[in-house]
Amino acid sequence: MTVTFIKADEPVPADARPSLVVHLIVAATDELAWDKAYRILADLQADAGDEPPPADPEARRLLDLAARGEHHDRALWTPIITATNAAEPPALVGSYATVAAALRDYAEAGCELIVLRGFDPVVDAFDHERFVLPLVRRSPVTP
Repeated sequence: MTVTFIKADEPVPADARPSLVVHLIVAATDELAWDKAYRILADLQADAGDEPPPADPEARRLLDLAARGEHHDRALWTPIITATNAAEPPALVGSYATVAAALRDYAEAGCELIVLRGFDPVVDAFDHERFVLPLVRRSPVTP
């Protein structure tokens, strides 16, 4: 599986660790997860203001990624970025198994730090722990 990385415009410190910050939008099936993702996106778009483009280089890189298409890798989905003017990271969308496989893809590609976020933090944290992380742990990651 090919993994999308956003390359920095400026030199990266030698001690930098490859990392990923994403929302997980998961459900029992891919179809249910995509239904949930589009509902979340509609809510974000309804709340969006008319903000100027961000000056932050990281935000600009995220917007550039989103401009290259909505779907990347196995489950990476970028409309969250454009809906929030890069105030929120992209999402991994899919069934518990699909998202767990995507997380393994990133770990196998060298991501050392993965930060999982949710739109309903308490509920999502329990779902991530109960349904996604056991599937990630079940398959060893080969560096």
